[in-house]
Amino acid sequence: MANTYKLPLKNGEIIVFTSDMNEQEIHGLPQFANQHEFFGFFKEKGIILHGILNPPLIDGDKKEY
Repeated sequence: MANTYKLPLKNGEIIVFTSDMNEQEIHGLPQFANQHEFFGFFKEKGIILHGILNPPLIDGDKKEY
C-alpha cells in the first residue's frame, strides 16, 4: 500500500511524495541535496513514485522523516 512522506532536502526544500516504500526504506535513503538528485536516485534504482505533491497542500496527518 502506498504511503505519503515528507522528505527534507539539504537546500531547505521539502519533497512530498507517495511510494510503496516502507518506513525502514525511507529512513535508509541518503539525504539529497536537491530535487535533481532526488529524482535521479529513484530513476537510477528503478523505484516508482506514485505521486509528487506540493508542500502547501499537506496537512498535519502526513508522516515526516
